[in-house]
Amino acid sequence: MEKKNIAITVLIIALVASGVGNIVLVVIGNPPSGPPSAGTTFVMATSSGPSYLEPVNSWDSASNDVLEQVVETLFFWDLSTVDLPMINVLAYSYFFVSTTTIQIRLREGIKFHDGTEFNAAAAKWNFDRLLFLTNCTGTNTVAVAQTQSLWMNPDGVTPIISSVTAVGDYNITITLSNPYAPVISTLTYINAGMISPTAHAAYAERLIPLTIDKLVGTGPYK
Repeated sequence: MEKKNIAITVLIIALVASGVGNIVLVVIGNPPSGPPSAGTTFVMATSSGPSYLEPVNSWDSASNDVLEQVVETLFFWDLSTVDLPMINVLAYSYFFVSTTTIQIRLREGIKFHDGTEFNAAAAKWNFDRLLFLTNCTGTNTVAVAQTQSLWMNPDGVTPIISSVTAVGDYNITITLSNPYAPVISTLTYINAGMISPTAHAAYAERLIPLTIDKLVGTGPYK
C-alpha cells in the first residue's frame, strides 16, 4: 500500500510539473459486487451540452448522446460487438426494388411516449420534416438545419432522397434522386430519428428549440 501511495504522489508531482492542469486523479476502492439496483432515472455524462434537442439539427456528439436515449432511428449499429453490424431498430426489414427505390417494412406495436402509434404515416411525417428542414425540398426559406450537406449528393445541390411514400399502415417507399450506396447507413444517423407527430405538430416546419419542455420519441428513456 505504501508503494502505491508513493507511486500516486510521484504521478501527481509529474502532472503538476508538466503544466497539465485539467487532469483530475481519482483513487477509488474496489467496485461494489453484484448487479446495480433498479431505478427509474438514467444518468449519463456527456462532454458538454447538449447544444440541440432537435434531431434534424444535431451535429455534435454531446447532443447525439442525449438524443439517442430518447429518439430511435429505423436502423442503427450493434455497439455490443467490435464488428459493429448494422441492425434494424424501428424498421423490420428493407428491400431495394431498384437502385433508386427502397421498400421498408416497419415494426408493428410500437408507440411514442405520448401514446401515438408509430406507423407509416408517422415515418413519412418525420421524413417530410427532415427533407423540409434540410431544404432538400427547395422550399425552406426560414431556418435551414446545419446538417443539410449530409442529406445532399456530393454536388451539394441534389437531395439524396427525392420522396417518401406511405404504403398501407406499416410500409414506406423511399425514392432516391439517383443511386446512393450509403443511404441505409445515412439513415442510422440521429437526423433520421422518429419523433411524435402529435406532440410536435407545431414543429412540422421549424426547428425544435433547446428550451422545449420535453422531446417525445420511442426510445428507452423519456
